[in-house]
Amino acid sequence: MGEVIDLRKERLRRAGREGLKRWGRRLGYEGHPLVCPSELPEIVLWRLGELDETATLALYDLVMGARGWGAAEGFAYLDPSRKIEALDSFLVLADQLRFELMARLGWVGEWAGRHTPLVEMALEPGQFKPGNPLAVPPLLPSYPHYHHLKRRLALEPEAVVRSLIPGALRAFRKKVLKG
Repeated sequence: MGEVIDLRKERLRRAGREGLKRWGRRLGYEGHPLVCPSELPEIVLWRLGELDETATLALYDLVMGARGWGAAEGFAYLDPSRKIEALDSFLVLADQLRFELMARLGWVGEWAGRHTPLVEMALEPGQFKPGNPLAVPPLLPSYPHYHHLKRRLALEPEAVVRSLIPGALRAFRKKVLKG
């Protein structure tokens, strides 16, 4: 009797290898092809969350490499429809990585993206776009100023969580630099 192979997972694994192959050089981190936000080392998560030039290139490497479109430096040469597709994926990844920062600070609870491979988000960003309640984590009462946001949270939870990104980046930077 033969071994059953999950073709979808194998395609994701192959795409992940291509998408992450430049991360060692860019970030000093070589994750496995199906790495999830929850598995990233804190220093790598912090660097990606900051979205500096290196992080931006690393995320575009993932998005473009997974699709077989080459390295991030080729983004400018993509046709307009591919540029939009790559940008959509980039923005989803940026959000999900920043939500992971918030989770490690204890500010947000569980959500689907936390345990979804980065390559899957890069290739299938639609399930993580704004408007999908599974794409944004719930704010927890452990967030230091939760009581000030309670009313707004009832009206626009996604906007409230996203508005906390700058503060989360500052708090996470302090956490990483202390440790």
